[in-house]
This record gives sequence, structure tokens and C-alpha cells, in this order.
Amino acid sequence: MSGFDLAILGDGAAIPPIKAGGVRTVVLPPALAYGAKGDGCLYGRDSSCRIPPNSEVELTFRYIGLGYGK
Repeated sequence: MSGFDLAILGDGAAIPPIKAGGVRTVVLPPALAYGAKGDGCLYGRDSSCRIPPNSEVELTFRYIGLGYGK
């Protein structure tokens, strides 16, 4: 899911990197999420997928920071 890195690290232009303590909600288009394959599909059937093919994926997460040196 290439969009996840973009959501955290930013794109260097319009999307800044998330800071410690920050909360971010992003909606990933299918091309940046799971695309035409979807995810969790049993036997390749679209009706059994946890995330159906060509779905947008919405993520909300909180970045608490790095734990180095603790």
C-alpha cells in the first residue's frame, strides 16, 4: 500500500510530514491502496474480500513519536 508511506512522510510539497503527537486522516484512492486486487480475497472472488477491489481506503492514525533512547 504505497499511499501509507505518503500519508506519514508527506510528499515534500502539499502534504507535510506528520509530527509527534499529530493525528491524520487520509483517504487513499485505489491506485495508492490495494488497487484492482483488493485484499483478503478468498480464492480470488471479489465477494469474499475484506477490502473489495478498486476501493478507497480511509486511515486515521496518531503518530506518538519515535522511542529511541527510552
